[in-house]
Amino acid sequence: MASSFSVWGYDVSVTRDVREFLDLRHVGPDGFEVQGSGHAAIRTAPIYAPATPYIVNGTGALPQLIFAGAQGRLSIEVDLGPSHSFEQFTPQANAAEAAGNYWTVRTVTIAPAED
Repeated sequence: MASSFSVWGYDVSVTRDVREFLDLRHVGPDGFEVQGSGHAAIRTAPIYAPATPYIVNGTGALPQLIFAGAQGRLSIEVDLGPSHSFEQFTPQANAAEAAGNYWTVRTVTIAPAED
């Protein structure tokens, strides 16, 4: 429930109003899936060709052209919708989750930009 964490060489920070988990799944060079609420800033592991452009889709915005940094990392911003109003595992959050469509799930894809 921390607002930032590192896993598999990825650095993740989340901006939202309440404490809750953020799930980062199916992580690989072609992309990842992220589930939560609020705004996530994700810096990938150093697995991309430095100074090379990549097309990033699925962030909640239009497709983006993002260049890998000198260390081969991409910085990706993901919109997970409005922050929830109640902290995870409270009775209010549990009721909202049970009603369905509570979490925003984004499948982010990463592909080399074509010339």
